[in-house]
Amino acid sequence: MPNKFIFSDAKDSKTQMYGSNGGALTPLSVDGTGQMKMTVTDTLNVTVTNIPGVSVLNTPEVSIANTPGVSVLNTPEVSIANVPSVQVAGVAATSESVAVTTGTGAAHVLAEDTSKQREYSFYVSNLSETATMTLALQIAPADEDTYYVGDGATVALPPQSATVLVPLKYLSFTRLSYDTGTETANFIAYYNAKV
Repeated sequence: MPNKFIFSDAKDSKTQMYGSNGGALTPLSVDGTGQMKMTVTDTLNVTVTNIPGVSVLNTPEVSIANTPGVSVLNTPEVSIANVPSVQVAGVAATSESVAVTTGTGAAHVLAEDTSKQREYSFYVSNLSETATMTLALQIAPADEDTYYVGDGATVALPPQSATVLVPLKYLSFTRLSYDTGTETANFIAYYNAKV
């Protein structure tokens, strides 16, 4: 057959490829592994619109085991500025008062259950013209006269003066004890507490 070549082995059949960009033919080349070489000189700008949402279903649970402990060293000092102030709208409180014209000697007033009070105090104003009063707080585990003992401090209150007594020790009940000696006195006393 004229113009027909017969090759005994396919490896002997080789050809040259050419390409054209509208002008002269140019041979195409390959690298050392036979892959075609290409050079892109003008890159394309691609805009993708209307990307559909992606839902990932049946994702496997991930467990991380044998993670090492973490030590944080040389942490910087933290300063907090411009912290807003906090205002407490109200605190539960209780109070009681008594006005007393005394006889002579010692007595007590304002026996209070202080077992549930957070803070409490007693205010006393001696209205007398001449009598000095000796004041003390007494405490007890139960509101019975035989249990009351002094909590450790006494205050001498001159006439026409006032003072505040704050307990030194704690038991469930607290009362104000006073002693006017051989004189009589007029005083007003207040008990104030915060729950």
